[in-house]
Amino acid sequence: MKKSALVIILFFISLALYFSFGFYHITQFETADEHYWIYDPTTGRIHDYWDAISSKNWLGTRINDKPGVMLAYISGVGILFEDNLHKRHIKPTDRQNAFSSSETEKINMAFRVPILIFNGLFSLFLLWAIKRLTKNKWLALTAMILILLNPIIIGISQIVNPDSLLWVFSFSSLISLLNYLKYREKKDAILCSVLLGFSLLSKYSAVIFIPFFFMLIIINLLQEKDQLSFAKKAKENMLAYFIILLGSFFVFATLMPAVILEPSFFYSGTIGFKGMAPIFWLITTLCLLISADAHFLKSKILFKISGWTNAIFPFIMKTVFFILSALFCLTLANWSIGDNILEIKGINFDAGHDYSFRRQDFFDKLFLEIYPLIFSLTPLVLLSIIALWIKGIFGKLKYPLLVFSTSTFLIVFYAAVLKQDLLVNIRYSVMLYPILMLVSAFSINEFIFKEKNGLSKFRIVLMIIGLSSLSLWLIKPYYFNYTNNLLPKNSIITGAWGYGGYEAAQFLNALPNSNNLKVWSDYWGFCYFFDGTCIQGSGYDSYMKKSTGDSAIDYYIMTRRGEMVNAKMWRMLRKNKDLVEEPVWSLSIDDRPKNFIRIYKAADNQSPDSLKKN
Repeated sequence: MKKSALVIILFFISLALYFSFGFYHITQFETADEHYWIYDPTTGRIHDYWDAISSKNWLGTRINDKPGVMLAYISGVGILFEDNLHKRHIKPTDRQNAFSSSETEKINMAFRVPILIFNGLFSLFLLWAIKRLTKNKWLALTAMILILLNPIIIGISQIVNPDSLLWVFSFSSLISLLNYLKYREKKDAILCSVLLGFSLLSKYSAVIFIPFFFMLIIINLLQEKDQLSFAKKAKENMLAYFIILLGSFFVFATLMPAVILEPSFFYSGTIGFKGMAPIFWLITTLCLLISADAHFLKSKILFKISGWTNAIFPFIMKTVFFILSALFCLTLANWSIGDNILEIKGINFDAGHDYSFRRQDFFDKLFLEIYPLIFSLTPLVLLSIIALWIKGIFGKLKYPLLVFSTSTFLIVFYAAVLKQDLLVNIRYSVMLYPILMLVSAFSINEFIFKEKNGLSKFRIVLMIIGLSSLSLWLIKPYYFNYTNNLLPKNSIITGAWGYGGYEAAQFLNALPNSNNLKVWSDYWGFCYFFDGTCIQGSGYDSYMKKSTGDSAIDYYIMTRRGEMVNAKMWRMLRKNKDLVEEPVWSLSIDDRPKNFIRIYKAADNQSPDSLKKN
């Protein structure tokens, strides 16, 4: 009872810290895509979903190709508190705007807080599920501390975006499946099915769990040593797999009725999503063959195959651990201390499907893919994971199958994105973070908790809470830009993602007659908090054509990404000396010079006529 009380106390301390850090600064930034969900053009996709439900426009429930339906349910609670979104838009004319910063903060609070609270409270389920899976309350507690106090998890939980819910639903579905395979209880299969449905309703990329779950079920089946039990288990596993899939599809269709009226929406959002169709039909064929073998031949064929695979399974496991640890160590050495000894061609980390990434060779692509993940993990998590994999190569682990099952997801994930020629950033990789936190907890249990009594474990967990809180404190409030200090400060793995715009606006708002100032910004994250007139991006040309008298722009806002997107614009301004040479204000996120927001003052000789000529 005393040990359980300690675990509960430590968990709620971690949860309180999660909320403390999460609520801080939650209204004072604007990310790149949030306006599509809240404000586009006056309401946004979340409003579109509920408008479609209320008017029984079922086709309208497909609000996006993400699809973001679960975001409409969780973040949509904000509609009850802030429904007049147009109030923050004071003076919209063409591409120039004036906003109410106070209204912006109210709306951000209304739509972001439900996500933060939901993810925090859902951690209670995860604590229970992981404890049940491992039968180790200290391990479960450690995993939840690492998840709750992870900067990337807190950062994404502050953002109105489908990824903010994808990680919690996909990870919960995975843990539920592992519990089903351990206990064979219907409730776990039902939980897995519902949570997989919620994952698909958050983002279609959750389809990756369709083949991954099948792989886990087969791995579990191949561990059975008795042929009669093997045949029974084979039929049960295949049936459970299809029930889980069908149940998730039912949840998917129930909450997004558009897929019932338009079957192509269902197909493209599930089994037909980006190359999944041939994989799904191959899995279906294998399921039928395994079921037929179990029913008619008592699994004679597959049981014989399992004898061969069991003989080489330890080798397969060690090979996976070797590949992952080698990739992590080489990546860490290459960019941390090696000065690019692998000679990986440098490209923008947010290149996505860009040609610059597609033309790289396979190994360069592989290292570029895992680069942002590795340097966005805290040193404790990163080093503990590598240590566990290395021990798995040379020795025995306490939870070998669980470590192997969870670690293998990295290989499946990166195989999928490499197949698509997609360079993933931190947001696209967010479903990996809770899985890696669990692997790290396995490692801490393996190396640190070994033969420790409850009081010693209590002290160790307090240290983990302290170290995790320190990482959050050093990066606050820019959690989603967390980069560990193993990466030199002259490198970055992510853009500002809207951070810094509020601070830049506050600097200009403090100037005399700020309401009369006219500012051009290369991204919207600044405009929503500025008291004067804001011209954004391509609105510069149309504004200058109409400018007369005192309509010249007073200040220019530059960001790292904006500088690239609007490179021609910035070159023109510098060439014509329309800017003062040095910024009058600047902010480097996490003290990384390449991740910046800068304010330049217009040159004294600037005039509307000269700008029109330029």
